Amino acid sequence: MEVLEVLDRFFTAPYLASGNPRQIAEAMYRELDEIKHPVVLMRNWLERGDAESFRELIKPKSIKDLGHEPAEASQVENELKDLLLEEFLQML
Repeated sequence: MEVLEVLDRFFTAPYLASGNPRQIAEAMYRELDEIKHPVVLMRNWLERGDAESFRELIKPKSIKDLGHEPAEASQVENELKDLLLEEFLQML
């Protein structure tokens, strides 16, 4: 599971950006804990680099499940379209 996939699970709240600036700020304030929690988990894992922090980050999935999840064809196609040549060459 990529870092972006982890963050995408938590940051899927388009309703936070609707309304006037005051309404947006109030909605973001109400959702602060929901948004802050995954950032704290990611920071803990980046700082500690230990297995326990990683398990907390990927919860409810397990480490042995990573990399064995089926991907939809459209997801793979989008990933490949967004992949820069430089990134592709780095993966080699």
